[in-house]
Amino acid sequence: MSDKTGKSHFTEPAKRTLFDTLPGVQESRPMPASVVDNDTRDSLLVSLMALASVKGIGFRTLCAMFDSGFLQNMWEWGGEEIARQWSLLSSKARDDLSQSIYVKKNELLDIGKKTSQELTEQGIIFVPLGHQSYPPALHRLPHPPRWIFVKGSLALLHSPSVAAVVGTRNPSQAGRMLAYRCAKELVTYDLVVLSGL
Repeated sequence: MSDKTGKSHFTEPAKRTLFDTLPGVQESRPMPASVVDNDTRDSLLVSLMALASVKGIGFRTLCAMFDSGFLQNMWEWGGEEIARQWSLLSSKARDDLSQSIYVKKNELLDIGKKTSQELTEQGIIFVPLGHQSYPPALHRLPHPPRWIFVKGSLALLHSPSVAAVVGTRNPSQAGRMLAYRCAKELVTYDLVVLSGL
């Protein structure tokens, strides 16, 4: 459809990414298990670990890469496509990094695979938003984490009674004792106690 000037009123739909297929965070319906399968999860982890090793790429850029589909597709792209996709991420993203990613692609892939293997050997499981193991309760957050790392039972993440223990990375002796007592008491009530890695 066009107006009298001949300009179209329709715009081409934006390219959909993995993140676009996820239910709204304010909705409480369960996450479909098919959004991120285990192979995609493993590939995302390799990409995440590879790019996290690049000096100049921080957490916000990694999140933008996850949201845009960059992490899922970068290994198939040539230099021009990496540069084009990189330019779409953020106005703050350093242009020289896209060239560095392309030039060091094989080295980065090796780093990502090695780091991913080390996490597996330590019993640490990567759970991205959209995977069947992602905790449903996190979907109710205004900004759910795009991924979490889990050490322990994934089944416990789906427990209806989870308590988080949050604190400083450098607690005092009294703080350690209080956290221990709180966690011990919570466990006696069959609550799952969650803490950071």
